[in-house]
Amino acid sequence: MQDRKPLYRKILAWALCLMLLVGLMLYAMYALFTGIMEHQIYLFCRTKLDYSLNGGEAITSSVKNVHEQIYSDSRVFRLSNYDSVEASELLSGLKQMTAYRKSNAWIDSIYVYNALGETVYVSSGNAPYSLYKLQDFYDVSARELIENHRNYSFMQPVFRQVTVAYPKYETVNLVSFIRYDTLEPSERGDIVMINVRQEDFLKEFALSFRGVPATFTLIDREGTAFLPDEEGVLFSDYSQRPVIRDVLQNQDKKYLITRVDGKKQIVCWENFFSDQYLLVVSASCSSFYDLLNLQERTYLFVGLAVGGSVMLGLLFLLSKRLLAVFNKQKQQILQAEEQQRKDAQQKQRQVYLKFLNEGVGSRDILCQEFPDTFGNWRVLLFSIDRYRSCFLVEHATNSEQSLLKYGICNILEELLQPFGAVFCVYENDGTIAAICSTEQMGQDVLAWQRLKEVLRQVKQSLEVSLSVFVSDVYNNFYGSAVQYAALRDMLPYQQLLSGQSVCWSRELEERESKADLGYPETEAREIVLELMNGRFSQAALKIQAFFSLLTACSYNLYRKYLMQFIIDLDDALQKFLSNNAIGNGRAFDMQVFQLSTLETAEDIVKELQQIMARLQEAYEQKRGARQDMISLSVKELLDQNYQDPGYSLADVAPAVGMSAAYLGRLFKKQMNQSVAEYLVSVRIGNARRLLEETDLPIREISEQVGFQDITYFYRIFKNANGIPPAQYRMNQRGIREEEGE
Repeated sequence: MQDRKPLYRKILAWALCLMLLVGLMLYAMYALFTGIMEHQIYLFCRTKLDYSLNGGEAITSSVKNVHEQIYSDSRVFRLSNYDSVEASELLSGLKQMTAYRKSNAWIDSIYVYNALGETVYVSSGNAPYSLYKLQDFYDVSARELIENHRNYSFMQPVFRQVTVAYPKYETVNLVSFIRYDTLEPSERGDIVMINVRQEDFLKEFALSFRGVPATFTLIDREGTAFLPDEEGVLFSDYSQRPVIRDVLQNQDKKYLITRVDGKKQIVCWENFFSDQYLLVVSASCSSFYDLLNLQERTYLFVGLAVGGSVMLGLLFLLSKRLLAVFNKQKQQILQAEEQQRKDAQQKQRQVYLKFLNEGVGSRDILCQEFPDTFGNWRVLLFSIDRYRSCFLVEHATNSEQSLLKYGICNILEELLQPFGAVFCVYENDGTIAAICSTEQMGQDVLAWQRLKEVLRQVKQSLEVSLSVFVSDVYNNFYGSAVQYAALRDMLPYQQLLSGQSVCWSRELEERESKADLGYPETEAREIVLELMNGRFSQAALKIQAFFSLLTACSYNLYRKYLMQFIIDLDDALQKFLSNNAIGNGRAFDMQVFQLSTLETAEDIVKELQQIMARLQEAYEQKRGARQDMISLSVKELLDQNYQDPGYSLADVAPAVGMSAAYLGRLFKKQMNQSVAEYLVSVRIGNARRLLEETDLPIREISEQVGFQDITYFYRIFKNANGIPPAQYRMNQRGIREEEGE
């Protein structure tokens, strides 16, 4: 029994530890679960809040559109701005007001105030009459708004109550939108007020919260509620309610977590109506738990440990799934709208491309859209410079590339409007075609300047460089396909031009017709000669001049001569690397042959200049390493033979296989001192060592370190150390004695 007691104690200790560990794990998982659910509730409320804001903005926008229509309607204008109105005009204006009211399901009534006659024209289902004097107007709060309209912002929503007796006696809650002339002093005294019933207004907010345990409130910055409270009272003071009080104290935030009557509340809010109001949404965590039956599952989780952990994970996934469903529905709506827009754009684009590629055969396609096709025209073909290596194209997906081309096309269409552009359309290869009127483009010089400005603005807006090819003038609009095809044949010339170029088709045609002057062999030999002699900077300059000649040729001759130059350059490069024992020749060889894959002659010149710079670096490194090795060999020889009084540069030079003069210059360049100066420093250093460590006479030390003349030794030693040898020995011994004491 005594042997079993320690075992029981161990089992009990392990059981207690295990229970403690399980308890800590359950507490941690419960805390994690609670935090996750609170975050999901917040995201849920935020989504609902966004839906509600969109509904309120939809009503506001709709009312604003009606305001715009009323202000542009001459029949209503006569009601609001004339001293007297004939009966027919009055009837027409009132009918038009009624038509505007009924055209919008949210509008309850429309008031038009004529300040000249102090008359209010009414279109409302609650008004027995359509014409009132201001002092007799039944809507008292509206009368006060009209009299004090300058106290309210333009189109500011005003929440108010009005008591009506027709068709029955009742109190109506309204949201009024006032529009008036904002000039001071006002030249027009008219005021238009559109009223929306609050219950209709609130439907857009309440729709998102139907069946959801969350409440919403609309308050101003002082805490006054602009929605009826539980008893139907408007303009109640909510500032002392716990949730609203916390919101007012933390307006700079977007949400908070608080407790009301011991229950945790998640509150989020957003500005509404230009920061005048706050739309506050609050949700009780416990209500959401009850909605999802989480309480029982939590007890089950506590009782079953691991099973509860699995259930917690499932609940978390369920919450994520619910939110994902809402987000997916919203995303599907947005995607459907976007797809409709893209389909319409793509259909129109195909029509334009068919016209450009088929010409007269597609004449009927555009004859209705562009009936006026008389005059002179030009085709403009824009192309992205370095299209394949453009960062925005190379690192973008197909959809992103299409979006980029569409953006460029839209900007060009806007910028080409002063040119009388008929349309602007993009091809899949990154080119954008446009047809413009010659009369509005101007003559060649003016057109060139204006096109340059267009290219500059595109570069500034999208950071994309374009070049443009301009066709000859033609007068048959439906024959644009011929000019377009000719311009596309000239696209390869973009490789020979610098970025943001304006190219005229007749200039390129003249270049094609020029006689072949042959390969510039003299200039190519000069480049090879500079390379073989290690004059890389001169070679880079001559390369630039060489390519100036190549780019003046036709495109076919340019490609032919470019390949010949690459072969000549590669042969010279291999010889240079071999003669100078520079490794990594294969890498240089690959760089040279990749030149033909670059998009423009300008890129090829830059790459060749970089190759010259890398060659110069490798050449100098190789030469520097050899010079360092020679200097080290000289130092070793001097360190070994310093005791020989006659040892000098003339003895060192044969040992390293170089002339004395060249070796002396090389050593001084590497070590910043001559061979003789270094030899003297070695001898003086060894003399100091012998003076410190031995009692040898100074004359004997002088001879051991390579000095034949004792007087010369004294002078050199004093110049190097500031004191004679004997004084130096005494000072060093005194220092050692002090250290020994």
